[in-house]
Amino acid sequence: PHAVLEKAHAEGVTGFPLVPTMAAMLATLEGLSPDRLPPLRYITNAAAHLPPAHIQALRALFPAARIYSMYGLTECARASFLAPEELDRHPTSVGKALPGTEALVVDEDGNEAEADVTGELVIRGPHVMQGYWNNPEATALALRNAPDGSGRRLHTGDLFKRDAEGFLHFVGRRDEVVKIRGEKVSPRQVDAVLAACPGVREALSFTTPDPVFGHRLDALIVADDPGLTGRMLARHCKHRLPDTMVPKSFIFQAELPKTANGKPSR
Repeated sequence: PHAVLEKAHAEGVTGFPLVPTMAAMLATLEGLSPDRLPPLRYITNAAAHLPPAHIQALRALFPAARIYSMYGLTECARASFLAPEELDRHPTSVGKALPGTEALVVDEDGNEAEADVTGELVIRGPHVMQGYWNNPEATALALRNAPDGSGRRLHTGDLFKRDAEGFLHFVGRRDEVVKIRGEKVSPRQVDAVLAACPGVREALSFTTPDPVFGHRLDALIVADDPGLTGRMLARHCKHRLPDTMVPKSFIFQAELPKTANGKPSR
């Protein structure tokens, strides 16, 4: 991280796209003098929304930068953004569709879901891919016709909710949702609650087989506070989550497992 910031300062970089893992790393850096930081005008975030603690850390490092929380995936680059002036009012949202883009939360039949109802996000716009190279089966699964016959839309596989004001909220990956004691659980929702606990830098919940209930939820924790305990984390979760979503164990590690591009690997 230090090398990236030094290079950005030397080159006069003014825009910085990142993902939450990168924000978490920046939040822990110490001894950074303002005269060695790049003169950022804006920061964009994608993959998942930024925890409030990371937003505050970025603001402290780059007070002049406007922070845009965005959503996107490889098949369409970006689909939505939250204007910086809305960040404090909607800290868990990735905003609304980009201009010229349609981003809808739909039910199992492909029809638009009601507000606050979880469904799959579908996207239509000029930046959506034409298909997967030499893979017509995967293309047909991802690009499907809308029920009203208005053309093909990209099915993202991501679960979202739309609030009463039309702001989009990421819930989790469809293929990550599991059933625990008969209830649907999204590990990403648990991650967000854990990340909001004081002393937590990063968190990643995951499922393991359980002989009675089929699955159980556990969590990896990267802590800033050496005094943080599993009991404190369990108490934090129990006040904010139903019992089925409270991890059964908390494993403290120096860092989370990551993919090649730096995203946490569940």
